[in-house]
Amino acid sequence: MNKYFSDYLPPALVRDLRRSWRTRGYIAMLALAMVAAVWLQYSVTKAESVTSATGWSAMLLGLATLVMWCVIPNRAGAAVSADAKVKGTNFMMLTPLSSRSIVWGTWVSAVLQLLVLAGLGACLLCWRHSTEVVQPLTDPLLNALSAGGRIDARAFAPALTHQQEWIIFGLIVGGGIVLCAAFMCLAQLSRFFRFGATTAVLIIILGQVMEAVFTTAWLTDANYSPLSDFLDAFSGVTLWVRVADAVLAICLLLELARRSYAAPAENCSRAVRLLTLLPLVSVPALHYLLPGELKLFEEQANFCACFCLLATLSDALLPTYSLPAHNKRCWPLLPNYLQTPGLGQASLFLLLVYMVCCGLSGWAAGKVWTMTMSLSDVSLAIRGGYVLLAGLLVTDLLTSRRNINRPIVFGLVVVVFSVLGTVARFSLPQSVQLYVLALLPGGGSEIMVFELAETQEAMIACCISGAALLLTLAALMWRGRKS
Repeated sequence: MNKYFSDYLPPALVRDLRRSWRTRGYIAMLALAMVAAVWLQYSVTKAESVTSATGWSAMLLGLATLVMWCVIPNRAGAAVSADAKVKGTNFMMLTPLSSRSIVWGTWVSAVLQLLVLAGLGACLLCWRHSTEVVQPLTDPLLNALSAGGRIDARAFAPALTHQQEWIIFGLIVGGGIVLCAAFMCLAQLSRFFRFGATTAVLIIILGQVMEAVFTTAWLTDANYSPLSDFLDAFSGVTLWVRVADAVLAICLLLELARRSYAAPAENCSRAVRLLTLLPLVSVPALHYLLPGELKLFEEQANFCACFCLLATLSDALLPTYSLPAHNKRCWPLLPNYLQTPGLGQASLFLLLVYMVCCGLSGWAAGKVWTMTMSLSDVSLAIRGGYVLLAGLLVTDLLTSRRNINRPIVFGLVVVVFSVLGTVARFSLPQSVQLYVLALLPGGGSEIMVFELAETQEAMIACCISGAALLLTLAALMWRGRKS
């Protein structure tokens, strides 16, 4: 008989909430952040100039981003890392809870903590709006001058509307929700590499935002408002598409995080591969349902490529168990080989999905930019798949399949491939350079794309890369049979 309210909640959720409440450093950090936010908001209301008010507001925004994008997600990732640090001490695997229920319960706990902070932040935002005076209809310079000759910042209208400020706040909260799942997925890596991967992801996100904001309109349109145009993209159908992409990303990251708690009998690859198929279907569906949204169609094609590459590489690199019993629990009407975990299965699925993504990218480019695929595009697609499979093969030769840092080793191997290809490009004679570069994984891709025409040499180089790709796939499938 249930005696307490917590008895009705998921056990993993209750456990993580209690563990968070007993972490004094984490609670003290959140309390200090709230005190600093209140003090910053009070300073905004007392600002005597437009510049100082804008500076205090930027500091308040940075504090909210720090707490919701770093502090809370990092605690969620640290909780998973503490449980799965050593497989022999992960006692959560001995409970009757499934790995999926443990991961989702921990994520919901982190999201609840984030939403509590977001509710307090919304109260501060309402406080800011209530103390802010909108610009009057008369001349602002006449109304801004006080008896002492100073300018009152609150006499001017804010740079952003209240609706735009709420959109920015919502983006911060939404980004924190996604990052909670990302940190839990990265918890399988060591602390140093986890920090590096998180920094790289944040830099990529910042780069995408800057690319969307800083356009040529800065130089051509005097009335261009980059932030306003950026926020306009989160409305209507575009908003729902981005929300659906965020939900897919959360589901994928949490499915990958399951491997920290999964028992050997659990199949942790099938759900990841099924999730990978959804973005592939969304691209043509979006094109036929909304034929006029060409920009959104192109963005969805790019998201599909990144999503599928992350899913397939993570499935192949992150540690998992491959047992003969998995073949007896396959779903009907689907190939059994592609449903079971293993290096060969993951490599074959990666190659198939990669080729489909290349086809969708070429189709999207043809719809948006009226471009047609050439031999150079085909060569680039083949060489890209060759680099991915060769990196997987070398990584499997260098590390154990239970090594949690296999993704880092794979990244270093790809970098070495690129360096070797660059050295070969500048050291080999011109007569054999093209064929050697076609045989080497990595490096030399740009020469095949930009310098080759529809010639016989280009076709021979493409065939060499294709043969090397198939041989690498065969080697991976042969090694995968031992898992």
